[in-house]
Amino acid sequence: IVQAIKESTQGRIPIMVKLYGKDPENFEGTKIDEEEFPQIATALYHAGVSSVHLSTNYSADPEKDRRKLLQLTRRIREMSPVKISIAGNIFHPDEGEQLLKEGVVDFIELGRPLLADPDFVKKVYEGAESTIRPCLNCNRCRFETAQKRPIKCTVNPFLGREAAEEPGESNHRKKVAIIGGGPAGIQAAIQLSKMGHQGGIFAKEDRL
Repeated sequence: IVQAIKESTQGRIPIMVKLYGKDPENFEGTKIDEEEFPQIATALYHAGVSSVHLSTNYSADPEKDRRKLLQLTRRIREMSPVKISIAGNIFHPDEGEQLLKEGVVDFIELGRPLLADPDFVKKVYEGAESTIRPCLNCNRCRFETAQKRPIKCTVNPFLGREAAEEPGESNHRKKVAIIGGGPAGIQAAIQLSKMGHQGGIFAKEDRL
């Protein structure tokens, strides 16, 4: 397959192969043994693949997923010459930057962080990392699409509605009390402010 792709594209397109462990939705229970990953990565390299993409599984323990992903990545790095990229549970620029500096990976890929904040990369480039809307790793986006429903994000209410026109300034400005300082309350305050309304957030905790 790799050779056929290279021949049909005259080698002008880099080929990346995704290596993925056991998926919770794989009812057959099949998976690649961890000992096989370096061997497969090396075979793909010699077949002409430009890089392999390693991705984490989804589970109730995302930190455990992250540790396993990095452990597997380091193992492949030690045993295979192939270029490596990873995605999964990397939600802050500093995390990805550190992996690049350590030589664990060759480049970082973003998935869910771009759903939470499409301007993630732009903000990093402009030095505005503190304004990035962080992914909560709640997997709502994945669960919605798994149920054949439109994609949604807990922290980005505009996901999937990017073409919709935002409300302009209101001609009838109001004072509004927002109860709760969670993602919905914070976003409500931002949107109401853009519309010219005044108000405040009343939250149980002393910080948002």
